[in-house]
Amino acid sequence: MTTDPPPRPTEGPAPGRARRAFRRWRRTRPFWAALWTGLGGFVIFFLPMAPLGKILQVGVGGIAGMAGGVLLMAMALLILLMPGQRHTAGVIAVIAGVASFPLSNLGGSCPYGVRTLGALTGGVGLDGASPRGRHRS
Repeated sequence: MTTDPPPRPTEGPAPGRARRAFRRWRRTRPFWAALWTGLGGFVIFFLPMAPLGKILQVGVGGIAGMAGGVLLMAMALLILLMPGQRHTAGVIAVIAGVASFPLSNLGGSCPYGVRTLGALTGGVGLDGASPRGRHRS
């Protein structure tokens, strides 16, 4: 016989614990703003994808539009990993979103600059986010 206490029952099934853990993690970061920024960067980068030969024929304009999308996706990832840098990444995301409008053929195949709108929504949300429980006065 042993004097060890009996093992504690688990909190519940594993999917429920994982969901609660993700919810706790998500609430400590500007998750939705990072998601919008990442989606805007994804659309700016991947929608006008053409064969590399065509992009090189277009020149700097095609590559600059793709660079804006990569920068936006990097800012979204930075915010999820380092939420303390949300203001810097928000300003960079807004600048990259505005710059991608003329650099990616004025919105390209998406009507009315939907790509840029997604990037700007996320960037403004990143810059305006405050940590949970603390509000600006």
